[in-house]
Order: sequence, then C-alpha cells, then structure tokens
Amino acid sequence: MGRAVNSSAKSIGRILVSRELPRSLTEHLVCWGVLALVGVAASVVLVRACAGDVYHVDESGWVGAGFHYADLFLNGDFTPEHWETNELRNFGDVNPHLGKLLLGVPLELYARAIGAKRFHGFYLARYSFAENAARGNLPRWDMVLLARLAAALFGVGCVLLVFALGWRCGNLLTGALAAALLLGNATAGILLTRALTDAHFNFFLLAAFLALAEAARGSKDRTAWGWWAMAGLAAGLAANVKITAIVLGGAAALVMAASGGLLGRRPPRRSLAHLALFGAAMMLLVYALNPFLWPNLSRLDTAELRTETARVLSREDPGTEPGPEPSQRFWEDIAAQRLQRDAIREAWPQLYNLLRPLELPAMFLRWRTIVDFQAKQNWANWRGPRLPAMTRALFHEHASFRFEWVLLLAGLGFAGKWAIAARARKQTDPRVAPALFFLVHAAFLVLLVKLNWWRYYLPALLAGRVVIAQAIFALTASALMRLSGGDNTGRQGT
Repeated sequence: MGRAVNSSAKSIGRILVSRELPRSLTEHLVCWGVLALVGVAASVVLVRACAGDVYHVDESGWVGAGFHYADLFLNGDFTPEHWETNELRNFGDVNPHLGKLLLGVPLELYARAIGAKRFHGFYLARYSFAENAARGNLPRWDMVLLARLAAALFGVGCVLLVFALGWRCGNLLTGALAAALLLGNATAGILLTRALTDAHFNFFLLAAFLALAEAARGSKDRTAWGWWAMAGLAAGLAANVKITAIVLGGAAALVMAASGGLLGRRPPRRSLAHLALFGAAMMLLVYALNPFLWPNLSRLDTAELRTETARVLSREDPGTEPGPEPSQRFWEDIAAQRLQRDAIREAWPQLYNLLRPLELPAMFLRWRTIVDFQAKQNWANWRGPRLPAMTRALFHEHASFRFEWVLLLAGLGFAGKWAIAARARKQTDPRVAPALFFLVHAAFLVLLVKLNWWRYYLPALLAGRVVIAQAIFALTASALMRLSGGDNTGRQGT
C-alpha cells in the first residue's frame, strides 16, 4: 500500500513539473483534472463577465454584420454583390466573414425562432450611450447577451489554449498559472466576452501558435510535418476572421522556422519546405471558405472578355465618369479602392469576375487605408508619442497586476538563456516559443498598427501570460534550488 502511494505521489509530482504527455493512469487523471478545473473556472468567470455593463462601441456594428451575413449563409445566397455590400461600413468586407458568421448564426436562428426583427445599425461616437439607445443604434439586450455568450465560448477556448501552450512550453503548473493570469486580466475579460470577433480571431491564432510550438519539438520529422500543416490550417481559420492573421501567422511561422535552423541546425531546405506547407495550408483554407473570392464561371463570356481586354490594352474609356486613364483606373481600383468597386464591376464585369481572387490582398490594403484614415482623424488615442504610449499600454495598462512588466522581461530573458543553451546542444527548445510569439506580435504593433485600441494588444497579452508564468516558475525553482543547496539548472520541465 505504501509503495502504491509513493508511486502515485511520484507520478503526480512528475507530471506537474513536466511538459511531457501523461503515461500512467494517475498522470492521466491529474492532467484531465487540471484541464477540467481550468475549463470550469474559465466558463464561470467569462460567462459572468458577459452580463457586465461595459458596452463596447463596436458591438452594434458586429451584431448588425452578423445578422446580415448569417441570413445570406443560412439562405444559401453566395451572390458576390450581396457579400460585398458597402452598407456595413468597416464591419463588412474589410475582413473575411467567418467571425461574423460564428457570431451571427446563433443570432439569426434566435431571431427567426422568436420572430424578432434583425438589427442593423452602428454606435455613433458623437452621441452618448443614452442618445444612441434612443436612436435605435443599440441591439436588444437579449441579442447582445446571446452574441456575447457565443463569443465567450471561444474566449473559454482561448483560456484552454493558453493553458495548453504553457503546459507544452513549460509544465502543467506553468499552464495553470498562465490560465489564471489570463482570467485575472481585465482587458482580456472584456474583449473575450463582448459581441466582437476578437475571441474567435485569437482562438484560431493561439491554435496556430500551439501547433508551431509542437512542431518545434522536432522529435520526429513526420510528426513535425503534421504540426506545420495543422498550424497553417489554424492560421487560415484566423485569417478568415481577420485578414491580419496572414501577416501574424506567417511571421510566427517564419520565426519558428528560422529558430529551428539556428537552434536545431535544421537544413534550410527543410525549413523552407515547412514554410511552404504552412503557407499552402493557410491560403488554401482562406480561399476554400470564401466562395465569393472565386471567379463565377457561369458568368464568363469569352467574347466580352476579349472586348474588355482589348479596351484595357488600348486604354479606351468604357464610358464611365472622367478620371485617370481606364487601364490605370482599373488596376488601381481592383487592388485598393472599395468605394469605386461597384463602378468597376459595371465597367469591366468580365475582368472583375476573372480577377476575383485579388479581392483577398485588396482586403489587407483596405484595412491599411482605413487604419491610416482613422489615425488621421485623431482616433488613434495615443495620448503622447506613439512608441512610449505603445510600450506603456503593452507593459502596464493591460497588465494583470502591478509591476508584471518585471516578470515579463525576466521571462524574455529566460527565453534568451534557453535559446543559447539549445543552440549549444544543437536542439530546438519549445520553451522559447511563447517569447517568440510575443515578440512577433510586438513587432507587428510597432510596424503596422497606428491605433492605440485594446484589441490590437490581445495576441501579445495572451502570449505574455505564458512568458510571465514561465518566469515565475523558473524563479521559484531557482530559489528553491539555492535554498536546498542543489544544482541550479534553471530547467523547466523535463
């Protein structure tokens, strides 16, 4: 009996400080127990937060867009013109529609079940909350709550993925601590429980990060190929919510492939092949889930196509309003200008139909154009010089507790130490992955983001919880080793 107790205690102790998968029954029970505890805690905290009185000004727009696209989807209407409407403003075709469908389908089914009118409107910042309510710019509360619960489901998924990332890049205790830090973060508590698409976006992005971290383990080459493919598919789902996932996911994959070459001394050809697989899986899923990006072959008229091509090549004006020469107007508008898209469709219907796949890069260009416009309208909310304000937001304003930036920097320092040791061993170290994800998103913020809005910090905030948890565990282990007089290896996990 005593041996069995000692064996169980050793198994529990091993699995708590290991990033390996469980082997014995006791270890399986411990892992599933901790996972269940994290899931229940996340569900309770986030569902309760859904009833909070903090109303995000974008909730009206996302609910309205959700209704619009869910109605098209449930009715089987994939007419491109209906999916490219300008009536939804920036909540429409600036991004693909998966997030809006995940938010809107429950709303549409609920509205049909009770016979309620669909909501369509926008919160106007120039009016107060009460004035917006009086003007009909707010959805019914039951619809807001349902949309929040639909988003919070993915918020719970984000907490579980942060736990998994902490476990696989540290140990079970690190994962549980990272999840607790996330649940105690006020910013995440709002963004993951509001009628927005940020919970969906970050859920899929975290799944891609986790798959890339698993690929970095590199124990078996065949396994690594599978993880790279899964990472690409997860990044593709994230890109179907927000177009910026193509940049974020691609940058994370590039950094992880480079780290595999630098630390694990993997052949460059293999790293390039992994990147190609990731990119192919990501883009394949983006286009597969967006039929309005496909040319409509039933509308293809070869005679008209030859006529339009000849007009473009000869720079003949198709009879539209005066402006730049036709060929120049066509190529510029098809790439970047949403407001003139309807005119382009009328002037060059065959070429527009044939070049529909270019609508995807056009989304990113539109996002950049809109961000630039909003920044020029003094909506950036920097409250001082941009880089100091961004640093303050990243390390202080969205922190889980005071002075967490000290532990965040310590975690980044430990990641650097682990990377140096891994290079000396000619092996990759998955413990470095969360810090790399954090730094990738920080670089994205510095290089591309011009608006000091909460949602832009969320991916870095999520990865940062794991980095902080790693630092806490490493510092605690180091202190215990010193007190016990043992060899301080600074290792985390086995």
